[in-house]
Amino acid sequence: MATITGLTAAEVEERKQAGQVNSKTERVTKSYPQIIIDNLCTGFNLLLLILGVALIVTNREPIVIGSFSILQGVAYALAVTGIILLNVIISTVQECKAKRRLDKIALLLTPKVTVLRDGVTSVISQEEIVKDDIIVLSAGDQALVDGELLQESYLEMDESLLTGESHTVRKKVGDTIYSGSYAVVGDGLYRVDAFAQDSFASKIVASAQKQVKKKTPLQMETTTIMVMLMALAILYSLVAAAVFLISGKGIGVVVETVAVILEIVPIALFLLIVISYMIAAIRMADSGVLLQDSSAVESISHVDTVCMDKTGTITTNKLRFHDAVYLDDSDVESAISAYIGSIGGKNRTIEALEGRYGPKQYEAVDEIRFSSERKYSAAKVVVDGKAHSYYMGALSSLGPHMGDTSRIESIVSDYSSRGLRTVLFAESVSEHDMDPDADIPELKPLAVFAIEDEVRSDCRETIDVFLKNNMDLKVISGDDPATVNALFTIANIPGDRKIVSGDRLAELSSKRQDASDRVAAIKAGVPEGSSTPELDAVQAEFRQADEEYIDCILGTNIFGRMKPDQKEEVIDTLRANGRYVAMVGDGVNDVKSLKKANVGVALESGSGAARGVADMVLVKDNFSALPKALVEGKRTVSGMRNILKIYISRNLVLAILIAMTLIFLNRAPFNPMQNMFYSLFAVGISAFFMSFWAKPSDNSELVLPKVLRYALPTALTIAVFGLIIMAVFDYLMSEGILTFAGYDEYGIEQAASGLVILFLTFCGILQLLVVDPHFRIFSIDGEVHKDWKPLALMALLSVTSILVYNSGVFCTLMSIPAIPIWLQLSMIGLAFVWLLVQHVVLKWNKFTFMEDALESWYLRFLEKNRQKENEKFNKSQSSK
Repeated sequence: MATITGLTAAEVEERKQAGQVNSKTERVTKSYPQIIIDNLCTGFNLLLLILGVALIVTNREPIVIGSFSILQGVAYALAVTGIILLNVIISTVQECKAKRRLDKIALLLTPKVTVLRDGVTSVISQEEIVKDDIIVLSAGDQALVDGELLQESYLEMDESLLTGESHTVRKKVGDTIYSGSYAVVGDGLYRVDAFAQDSFASKIVASAQKQVKKKTPLQMETTTIMVMLMALAILYSLVAAAVFLISGKGIGVVVETVAVILEIVPIALFLLIVISYMIAAIRMADSGVLLQDSSAVESISHVDTVCMDKTGTITTNKLRFHDAVYLDDSDVESAISAYIGSIGGKNRTIEALEGRYGPKQYEAVDEIRFSSERKYSAAKVVVDGKAHSYYMGALSSLGPHMGDTSRIESIVSDYSSRGLRTVLFAESVSEHDMDPDADIPELKPLAVFAIEDEVRSDCRETIDVFLKNNMDLKVISGDDPATVNALFTIANIPGDRKIVSGDRLAELSSKRQDASDRVAAIKAGVPEGSSTPELDAVQAEFRQADEEYIDCILGTNIFGRMKPDQKEEVIDTLRANGRYVAMVGDGVNDVKSLKKANVGVALESGSGAARGVADMVLVKDNFSALPKALVEGKRTVSGMRNILKIYISRNLVLAILIAMTLIFLNRAPFNPMQNMFYSLFAVGISAFFMSFWAKPSDNSELVLPKVLRYALPTALTIAVFGLIIMAVFDYLMSEGILTFAGYDEYGIEQAASGLVILFLTFCGILQLLVVDPHFRIFSIDGEVHKDWKPLALMALLSVTSILVYNSGVFCTLMSIPAIPIWLQLSMIGLAFVWLLVQHVVLKWNKFTFMEDALESWYLRFLEKNRQKENEKFNKSQSSK
């Protein structure tokens, strides 16, 4: 076979100049232009910008402020678009800052490949791959580009991420290596012939048009409320436009009213979610967790079950030879040396044995590489002119092909009880060809080796965090379950343990499948919808087998000797039974289960395939960073819940006031400038800062029903107070009972609106006392937070809003007269009265029926949406 040396430096440079470089790669974060476009060019933002232009065109009346004048339409346009532009600027700056931080960390995890150039191997990033490069592929590596296989040694590829087929594909010279597949066992060299948009994986994604991501619970809930309020705003706008045009009011009044009505929609909500996610991503990155999917910030907060391999979580995966028991009188040490020296693709177990028995070189005549599915490896090697076929693997895989194994079982049990890994070494008693798909021949046991795996020092502390958060921990390992159990004891991990082996789980699965097959066979022979005693009996048998299988998975917390497909089945079963699952893994055998979990977590030192499908990566394999990510996720959702409370309350207040004033007064309650004042001081500033200081809390319940349980009574009481204030002051000023200097310049309606705006603004500010209570008297559920920042913000907003409100410039812009101080103090006093009324209403048990009804309806609505999302997601996955 000709020696492969790869491209020369000159040939690499020539291809770079020709543009034959793999420049199109996946970004962890968005580009700067994309951040700006995504934040600015939303459909609703563009609608408001168009509305702003319409306000300028239709309202040419000047507003005179001293020696300065401005068109009223321009002022209103700035009011309508000002909050949007402010949100866009803030969110863009925040996201750009976060991008710089995250990109620096992401560089550590950028996919890399080993290439052969000028006869020397070197590691480069995927962006540096050029056409005709020779790529070195080893077990655990993911193919990042397409190419032709030039040389291989027992190479088996998993193409399930592309084809959906679970079995591995044995590759021969001349076969195509597809990007997105990964090497399970063996190694090889392949020449790059397609990358970027020309690769096989890219063409599949392009044919599916775009990737569809599953929405998180919070995203689905915020989308729901956004759609509901959007529909309400459109209805209001159509009715108002029709009524005003019929009654002869000008197009300028219609545009102005529609601008106020559209404020019903929580336009900045998604921007606040983005900011919250980015803040959380930075905090997680600082603690050692890199997010590859921003929505994982929230997803991690919903996790109630954590599945993990013991490697990298309980143990450090630093293996050391501990002991050996020889089972044969032959020269076992020479045999193991020959085996270690000949086997290719050495794993950590072989490396640990090599440290004891020496790296002697032998050439294998034939071999079978280790895989998690087989749980054994084998090599045929010639020693002193005679061929020997050696096997090494788990007792569960090799034991059935031996005679009496009672002594071996006793030895393995003893080692396992001390937390040691065990591997069995044996020799075939007959000459045979090695075929991974054939049955293992009869074996003669030679030795049992005990391997020590170091327990992580922070293991107990990390797992305690999960347990304190009422999480169900499940260790799914390929090792002996007794070994894992012993490691739990060594690490002093508390709690009862239920242990099951992969063989036992396979028996239960087979029993269930057998019953299912018999049900299908009997049903095929009877009319549809009918039943027979035999069918009833077999269906009962299936239900019992199904229940036994599910109960085993739900109740077990240590799974041992598990195969990759069994890990996937465990995740599937947990999710099918309502669990929100996080899976922590590092190897090729974890890829499928990482992909199936709600949240996939990979270790930095793990295989490229595992990192490629994970939602987050633990930098430097810092398992103790995962609980911090959990806390950060809970903090994010908790903050969004509080933001939603004040945001939705304000939007519902507007919806009620607009409806009432349109019906009874044939006008909008405020002009755009007044509405901007209310939006900014009551909600906008508070919501932004609340995303920074939120405290983690339990997120097991749906967000929206709790939010509406708060927002509906709050909005209703505020609106009632506001309507009464408007009506009373309208009446008092109309009758001349109440007068003050300057009110006649703008009219009674604007004066009354100015009073109501001040009242509404202080109601919004005072809500900080309730949604983030510092004093028990204001707490609805008895929980208090001793953080002083909400109180400081409340004081700052109160002072600032009063100063702005009493500014002559702003009064002119808002078209309201200078309200006397005693009336302003009256509005602030009424806001405190409202706070007491709100507290009584929220504590009133009669309102729980609202929450129950909302939750019942919303669960049905959400389930329909989830089904649609799952259909979209599954369709996109099958396309890919």
